Amino acid sequence: MESKSAKKRYHHMIEKLGESLLTMPEEIINQLELKNDLKYAISLAKKIKKRGALKRQIKLIGKLTKQENVEILSRKIQEYKDEENIEKKLFKETEFWREKILLEKDRAIKNFFLQTGSENCDIQSVFEKIESCNEIKQKTKYKKQLFKIIHQHLAKKN
Repeated sequence: MESKSAKKRYHHMIEKLGESLLTMPEEIINQLELKNDLKYAISLAKKIKKRGALKRQIKLIGKLTKQENVEILSRKIQEYKDEENIEKKLFKETEFWREKILLEKDRAIKNFFLQTGSENCDIQSVFEKIESCNEIKQKTKYKKQLFKIIHQHLAKKN
């Protein structure tokens, strides 16, 4: 027989699992194949601003989460978080390379090509446009272009 403390820990764990559903986008929640009651409770909780009401709603979400297959649900939530972390890491790496290329110029471009194992003159040409441009608006446009190109290369690498 389970102790009262073990049951409480289990219920708190399920409540945290339900609470983590609140941070997920609507389209991901729809992919999780949850019961309609739980989906409705989650969408309602996202609209609630008052702290007490939100706490009650989270308790309800925890209660409704117990009716779902908890193991599968927690695995899918973890997969989503892992994927989100990979995207964040890729974004930060892209920002790092863009700034490094803008500061160190040709040397950084060569290092980027060595690390990614790709040769692309697009980066070089966009960088040259940034260097030759005098307008701030135009420079910003080219910096965004540079970011996209770097992001594509890093995404292919990973």
